Amino acid sequence: MRSQQVVKVEGAEQGYVYQNNFGKQGGGFLVTRLRRENGTVTTVALIILAICSIIGAISSKITQADLNLSNAYIQQKQAFYAAEAGLNYAAAKMGSLTDRPDDPNWSVTLHGNLPTGESFTVVLKHKVAGGKVVKWADINNDFVFKECTSCPGSPVERIISTGFSRGGSQQSVATELFPEPLFADIPAALYAGGDSMISNSGSALAEGEFGYIADKAVCLEVPDVVTTPSALDGFQAADFSGATGLRTSLLNDQKPYPIAKVFENLKGRAVTIAPETRLALGSSEDCGLYYCTGNLDAQHLSGYGILMIDGNARLGGSVDWHGLILAKGDTQFDGSGSMEIFGGFLSGGRVLIDSSPAFYYDCRELNSIKKKFSRYGRRLWTCDVPLNW
Repeated sequence: MRSQQVVKVEGAEQGYVYQNNFGKQGGGFLVTRLRRENGTVTTVALIILAICSIIGAISSKITQADLNLSNAYIQQKQAFYAAEAGLNYAAAKMGSLTDRPDDPNWSVTLHGNLPTGESFTVVLKHKVAGGKVVKWADINNDFVFKECTSCPGSPVERIISTGFSRGGSQQSVATELFPEPLFADIPAALYAGGDSMISNSGSALAEGEFGYIADKAVCLEVPDVVTTPSALDGFQAADFSGATGLRTSLLNDQKPYPIAKVFENLKGRAVTIAPETRLALGSSEDCGLYYCTGNLDAQHLSGYGILMIDGNARLGGSVDWHGLILAKGDTQFDGSGSMEIFGGFLSGGRVLIDSSPAFYYDCRELNSIKKKFSRYGRRLWTCDVPLNW
């Protein structure tokens, strides 16, 4: 038996493998060199690292783009809400802003700052068509309002509001505002819509031009008394026997005043009152809207504003009212006290007079009420503002 020979070969630890092939034909040492793997692993690691770096850079770019878009969106929204705030601010101030209702070149500019740092600029002007201011008016005295240019009424307003964000973005919005009327134009100092208007043992004074004469206010004159076609012969306006000073008595062909529509328009905004025998409502500094849900039998009535009586009215004793009184049903005046109404009195039914009331059409009182309680409706809202606005 051959003994195994152990041979020490230099360089055995230098990456070589030595295999003893003695005893085989052509025996000897078979030397195999191992391939070095260190460089390959490093290269793969570097490639992976490069890919990760590229992915990270792309992700960072995408994140930054998202942040920029998000910031731009926030800035645009801030500007938009600032512009909307400008619209609301202008609408709330409309009653004191509008001026020169027949001037097509009239405009006013407002500026405002929000507590959060945004701001707005608002331009307000009349709507114009064919060189004339567009009005919102009751053309046919039926409490149906339409646009017109050659008619009395309140202008339709156009508003452009531009909002500015804290970062400098801006957004414009525009709308048209039209006045929502409190009531149709008063046809006379005294109006009776029922089948008769009677003056029995009393006498009455009615003046349809009182406001114009008193202080030269710019008021349209109206008839002293108006009845409708339903008034009985002998009890129409032309037959009304009033005190000296009754200027004119018209119109037996007058269209009915839309008392029911005025009630529907106002009663939801009015303060409901109980039908008490003594009523003192509001003041010269604080006129109001008042709604009596049933019949009213009062021996004393004084106040400022609009009083709506959803039934019959019997007024005795003393009356001192500044503004407008509307009664859906019949109305009776009796008693010996002083009775004066400055503004207008309208009854949906007959009017029976057994005392000496005085009815003065006074536009100052009516305009004061309109100024305090007028509202504007919004329409044609757009954030794509036309160039010709």
